[in-house]
Amino acid sequence: MSNLNPMTWLTPQFLWRILQKQPDEGRLGFRQRYIQPTMAPFENVWSRTILAQRAKAQNPMAGWYSPKGEAIPATGIGYDQFLMNLQDVKAADIIDPDMLKDIIDIGELATFNASSTSMSKAKAATVMRELAKKITFCNDQVDTAMEYMFVNALQNDLRWPPTDDDGNAISSPPDYWNSNNHSGTFPYPLEANKEQNITALVDLDGSSPGASIRTVWSDAAADILGAIRVIRQLMLETYAIDLVGGTMMMSTITRDHFLANTGILNFLAGVNREQTGARQFISDEELKSTLQTTGDMSVQRYDSFWTYTTDPTNPNGDQTVNRVKFLKPGRVIFMPRGGVGSTMGTVPLKTGPGANATWTPGKFTWSWENPKPNYDQQVGVNVVAWPLFGDDAIYPWFVLDTES
Repeated sequence: MSNLNPMTWLTPQFLWRILQKQPDEGRLGFRQRYIQPTMAPFENVWSRTILAQRAKAQNPMAGWYSPKGEAIPATGIGYDQFLMNLQDVKAADIIDPDMLKDIIDIGELATFNASSTSMSKAKAATVMRELAKKITFCNDQVDTAMEYMFVNALQNDLRWPPTDDDGNAISSPPDYWNSNNHSGTFPYPLEANKEQNITALVDLDGSSPGASIRTVWSDAAADILGAIRVIRQLMLETYAIDLVGGTMMMSTITRDHFLANTGILNFLAGVNREQTGARQFISDEELKSTLQTTGDMSVQRYDSFWTYTTDPTNPNGDQTVNRVKFLKPGRVIFMPRGGVGSTMGTVPLKTGPGANATWTPGKFTWSWENPKPNYDQQVGVNVVAWPLFGDDAIYPWFVLDTES
């Protein structure tokens, strides 16, 4: 009956075991589609402050010398440097007094009344479910914050506090965001021609392509395939980044613009869409085949979102849940095959009190008891993290706003 010992239930180690045993089944669907865990796994970088280097798109050649000639150092051609500070991300929840009493009662039943073992187990299962909900809720908040950090870093739009889908400030943000004490914008040095609007798109020569290529993608007359070719050529010829076999990450709404696009329909049918009997849409499988044939890229649909609640303390209980997409509406991120070389930088943290506590990188659970009456107890999940994109690397992605 060691698991019924109340002295272990709220220790960080026990909370972590609870968290690890939670099944994925039944979890929120949009959370299961997060891309950060696979595209940017944890990397222990040992320091909270990172001197990052972004390689310039240059491929210099060494000089020729005589046998006794001294090599002349190459200067000013290699890297842009910038500092990045890893961020503390924290979520907490309160263990109410009734649950604390239940935990103590379970231990007492198991210890002092052997005949009540079945009662102890039944009560333990009930409390365990509630405890699992609390620590899982904290863990989900931290995972959502890391997804926000990663996807917004890709969009070169990482800021705190977050904004809504239209980029507007959120009035009365939740107090647990701690935005009164921590705020700012955190740009990544993505080159200007890797972040463009479709209506002002320029090609590798800095020239404007045809008007149909610079048309928003919600317009069926937009030359979407032409725009993809312009971007693919720009990345290859300017930065030696080959997008063939790569991925375009976009929302389902943006993907749906492909399905009724005049140029794509004409390509498939071999006729003008306006002809009698011409098709008005294509299937998803036909779109995949077309893009692989004409653009050498595939579509990755991404529709995950985060939420916040307005008026959370309204005494009438009138609350509104607001949903905000991680990927801003209309944005498309072009990535080469194999991804963008990203990790989620983290550092080891002390995971408990005392000299014998372990130091562990990545996420960890914790618990804390208020030493003052009413001696309430909190549990939570912490991480120190920041999205990194390969030291000395050329940033290999392109961001396109298809609706402006």
